[in-house]
Parts: sequence; C-alpha cells; structure tokens
Amino acid sequence: MRKEYPAFNFDQVDYVTSDTHFGHARISELASRPFASVSEMNAELIQRWNRSVAPTDVVLHLGDVALGTIIDSLPLTAQLNGRRFLVPGNHDRVSPATQSRAAIERFTPLYEQAGWTVLPEVIEGTRRGIRLLASHYPYSGDTQVQDRHTSRRPIDHGIPLLHGHTHDRWNGPVGHQFHVGIDAFEYAPIPFSMIDAWLEDLRREDDEIVGERTATGDETPPSEVAERFGIDLPPLETPGPDHRRGGHTLMDGDEVTSGPATAMDLVRRARDGEISGDELVAVLSTWQFEPQHRTRGLTDDWESRPNSFDAVQYAFNLDLLDEDAYRRIADRARRSEAAGRE
Repeated sequence: MRKEYPAFNFDQVDYVTSDTHFGHARISELASRPFASVSEMNAELIQRWNRSVAPTDVVLHLGDVALGTIIDSLPLTAQLNGRRFLVPGNHDRVSPATQSRAAIERFTPLYEQAGWTVLPEVIEGTRRGIRLLASHYPYSGDTQVQDRHTSRRPIDHGIPLLHGHTHDRWNGPVGHQFHVGIDAFEYAPIPFSMIDAWLEDLRREDDEIVGERTATGDETPPSEVAERFGIDLPPLETPGPDHRRGGHTLMDGDEVTSGPATAMDLVRRARDGEISGDELVAVLSTWQFEPQHRTRGLTDDWESRPNSFDAVQYAFNLDLLDEDAYRRIADRARRSEAAGRE
C-alpha cells in the first residue's frame, strides 16, 4: 500500500526554493557559492528573493533555511517577502530527523516569529489536478556517497517529487524528481510556473507510455516509438557464447537468449512478459549503469539514457520490482559509481 503523507494545497504556491543556509559561514566554500563572506551572501540572498517575490506571494521552502547561531541567522529571514511555508531539512532546528521533541518545541516559536509556517517533513497534494509530493530529501541522492536520513525520505512510487538537500548546481529536473535548491537557480526562488511546465511534460510522457501499452491494433515497433521521441535506440543483439554487450547476457536454462541492447530494453521485455521478474532482478543486479542524463531543459526523458539507473526506476514504477529489490539494486549501483570515481 502506498504511504500517504499530510495534505498540502500546492495550488496556492507561487514560488518554491530550498537550502538558503542563511548565516552558514562555510556554505560558499562547500557549495562553491560566489560570495566573499557570509554577510555578503545573506544580503544578496535577501535582495534576490525580494526582487522576485512580492509581499502577497506564497513561497514553499524545502528546508535548511538558516544555520550558524540561530538566534542571529533566523531573524534575517523576517526580511523576506511573501507568506512562507517551511518543510524542515536536516539542518533546521525543527527537523524531526535531527532534533529532539524538546528542541523542536523550543525552536518552533523562533521560526514562527520570523514569519515561517512549519510543515511536516513530507507533504502531499495536487497541483492543477496532478499528484505531487514535496520533501527536503530526494527519493535517492545526497551530497555524500551514502544516502543519509533514509527513514525520513518519501517512498518512491513514481509520484513527482520536489526536493532540496543535494546542493546540485545543475538545473533541477531529473526524471520525476525536481531539485529546487538555490544553488541550481541563481540563488533565488523559482516560480511555480516552471514546476507546472515540468509536471505537464511528465503527464504527456505518461500518457504516451500508457497509450503505447493499451492501444488496440498493430503493435508499434520500438524503433518507430524511439524515432517519434527523437531517440537513437540501439538494436537488439543476439550474442554468441563469447559475445557480451557491456558484460550482460540473459540466461535461459543452459542457453543464452537474445541479450538486451540496453537496461531499458530489458525492462520492456519484463513489462511485456518475455522474461520473468526474477530474471529481471538477477540481470539488473549486476548491470553497469551509465550516468543519469541531466539537461538544462524542463524535462529529462528516460529514453535519452536507456542504460542509466532510470531504467530501474521505470521498472519500479511499473511494479516489476518490489521495494527490497529496488533498494538492493540502487545500493549496488551507488557503490559501483563511487568506486568508479576513486
């Protein structure tokens, strides 16, 4: 059963952001921000915020709003325009992930005095009829090799998620996750119209995928589907006993059957019933995934990197993998990626 989270009205939101880190003396060094001092950063963040956000606008902040000496840094945020909601991040003094109940009770009034309405760690609602989650944390990914605070993260069932935490300097959308942190967006909140465009792209992609799976009549060859999306999809290969494509073959008894050209091809075979779920898990568990594709556009189509971990995400969304299998494959992929960087 899919986990449900506290309800929030996303239709009211005009801007979204995260990871401002007001008062954090080392964040410019750690996140490569272009500020000579923390006071310069604080002043510039306030100016950029108020240049975009009007006093009547609604802003959703996804955590890590202020650090340092909180009685000094948090009051700075009272200068920010707008009606402000805060989903706590691990560095916030109201975070259930890192703070005791007594500490949260102690610090909540300080946040409220600075103009913040503190929300739960994960919120759920709809935006123009499209289901949406928001959390400080992504489904997976971190500033470190191992994901932290995993018990506090939302469970990934393919629902679009807005998040912060990673300080990724690339523009935000990767698959069905959207990183809204200021490090990716010129150190200012982003208008929710950008999120609307991304959600509409995801909706169109889902409609096309479902249409391909449910349409009656002749089946559309994968090459034609790829061509329609503008994708160069490698053909399937039939490997001989000594042939390997990236070291991956599919065993059927004592024989090697037609090997998938990509991880996504393998997932499509499982989706279409050509191979079993156990076979899918066995092969994906040893797959050497390519890095995920990141663009500066409003969408990241998984077809553009069919050998990336997006294939595993797609399989999980289709319920071809259970949560345990997904996490095992994800953990191995992260370890393999980390080893490759060493």
